[in-house]
Amino acid sequence: MDFATAVLSFYLLFPNLYASQKWFKAVLPVPQLFVSEQRREESVEEKIKSVQNFLFATDDAIPQDFFSEENVANVSEEEKPVSERLYLDSENKMRLFEYGEEKFIPLASYTKEVDSSLGQSLVSVNSDCVTRVEFDSDYLPKEKLVWENASTEKDSVLLSKTSWTYSALGESVVTEENFAAGTVVVSEKNAAGLVTKRSFYSVKKDPLSTENNPLPDIKILESSVSMTWDSEKRILSEEEILYSAEEENKNDSGFVRKKVFSYTGISQTPDMRFYENGKLRLVSRYLDDKTCIETMYFDGGFTVIARYENGIRTDEKISSPGFEEGR
Repeated sequence: MDFATAVLSFYLLFPNLYASQKWFKAVLPVPQLFVSEQRREESVEEKIKSVQNFLFATDDAIPQDFFSEENVANVSEEEKPVSERLYLDSENKMRLFEYGEEKFIPLASYTKEVDSSLGQSLVSVNSDCVTRVEFDSDYLPKEKLVWENASTEKDSVLLSKTSWTYSALGESVVTEENFAAGTVVVSEKNAAGLVTKRSFYSVKKDPLSTENNPLPDIKILESSVSMTWDSEKRILSEEEILYSAEEENKNDSGFVRKKVFSYTGISQTPDMRFYENGKLRLVSRYLDDKTCIETMYFDGGFTVIARYENGIRTDEKISSPGFEEGR
């Protein structure tokens, strides 16, 4: 049984703990309880003491220069400044920083001793949730987990998970899973940090999954948005594809909306052409920063041409084959 299991088991058995220990349960993995009650009590008590000594210094061990809490007795609740506390270890390195109700704990050396697979982590705790962010050797984020901050194991549910992967060229992929909403968003970024594609998924239970034969959830692609950029980090195009369950695996299916931008230098806002399934539907052309001409195209040859000054429509013409009306 690993250390994380021991810590969480202790909380399940002895809920009356110090306030400084409340965040442990939500941060550490789900427990597998000892068979022996006596063995559990002795082992967990020893582990709790060691981790508490590691993470939480006593006030006497904190240099006065690094421990501050504002005296706010004579000010109103709205004017009270947020109190700050900084706890240092024997090597004068930060072990815990408190900012109001937030607690920030760098877990580099702690996780190395307990579980080397956790890497370098930072834990933040407040009244609503517990967040743990793990970093790689270059201090780039690898994984972010958010739990409900609750007093029982049943209520300490995992709310969301975000993971990052990086290529040798500096490109990255960010995957955001929202377990409560049942959604997944995957964002692909170039070396400049600009999103080149974003895919939106819904997650559903496999109808064939049972308690005795659990199956992975089904991830369904709902839509995707692809973007291109110029060397000045200006967007050139944006294409959105909306899928249905039957269409997601077909290359030529889905409802496609596309915007193409062009930069003329006449206006700070680029001109734009909008397409639906390859058909031109809208053209926005700027005469200057304040004046824009919009032309909308409809099936059957109908067009609407509108002029805008400072965002206000000042003129409009509606035309169709053999007919034109101005207003």
